[in-house]
Amino acid sequence: MSHYIGLPFTYSMMYTFLKLTNWNTYIAFFYIFAGCILLTIFCLFYISYNDRKENSKSSWTVYICKNLLFLFITIFFYPILEYMLSLMDCAEIKGVYYHSAFTQIQCWTSLHILHSAIASCMSLIFVLFCLLISLVYFEAKMNTRDYNSKY
Repeated sequence: MSHYIGLPFTYSMMYTFLKLTNWNTYIAFFYIFAGCILLTIFCLFYISYNDRKENSKSSWTVYICKNLLFLFITIFFYPILEYMLSLMDCAEIKGVYYHSAFTQIQCWTSLHILHSAIASCMSLIFVLFCLLISLVYFEAKMNTRDYNSKY
């Protein structure tokens, strides 16, 4: 019964759909998400460096970075984090650990160690990055007089 109750909530997770593909597509999407996170971080550094030189308030990089940050800290936070951590989701079958969605991939051997290490680092960077951005982007005090702040 609990499976049917939780079923509508799984449709918002990318892992649910991407585990229906093959391992190469799964890893490709993982690196696409990691690249988007790194691109956003580099975009922030570029904006902060460029802002010292000239007024870039109407630049396309500011617009793209602002929208990506808003999506990262609101809609895509949990699905991306869950997808990155699902790379290390292994189940024991006859004493050997295999990936829970791709049973042909043996966990903690060869390239899986590399992918898991990158997933761990990117998950930590993503959580810290979203925490920092949400502290800057949203107002911490709920009784603020600034009407432009987001609650």
